Amino acid sequence: MKYFLSLVFSFLLFSPAVAKEQYFIQIGKCHLQKCVADRVAKALALNYKISVHRSTSTQLLYQVISAFALSEADADIYQSELKKDRQLAQHLSLEGDDLGYYLNLGYFESIALAYQIKDQAQTILKGEMISFRIRQREHKDEASKILIGPFANFQQALVESKKVRKTPDFPSAFVTQIE
Repeated sequence: MKYFLSLVFSFLLFSPAVAKEQYFIQIGKCHLQKCVADRVAKALALNYKISVHRSTSTQLLYQVISAFALSEADADIYQSELKKDRQLAQHLSLEGDDLGYYLNLGYFESIALAYQIKDQAQTILKGEMISFRIRQREHKDEASKILIGPFANFQQALVESKKVRKTPDFPSAFVTQIE
């Protein structure tokens, strides 16, 4: 019996720590440090305990881009033709390098939509010496989350979040969980 109790006791003393869930109220997500500073200052003025957490998400997207480099004159002509189409105009931009310019028709989550955009552009520029290609790109999004907390449990965070949402600066605050 002594052996069993000492075994249990040693297990409790030396067992690896289990990550404890913590609850926070997220009052903002900012890409620019100016935004972070503004949110933090407003929250501190209301006497909230603030922490800022950096988050990164990576997403695989499909880019539709002209297959070959173009001269500035050609890029301008093709761009003006493509801008006549509302759907293409909203994503259209120029990318340049040492070889010339490329028409970037945008980044899309759906490969089917990327092909639709590619076909649409090639139909508009039918008969021209231009083609488009689709390439996979990783899009990395980094942001700072401004959090109030931590709170011991979800219920406590929820009660406090209702108070935070009543302030004019943080009407869309919500409870989030971090391990």
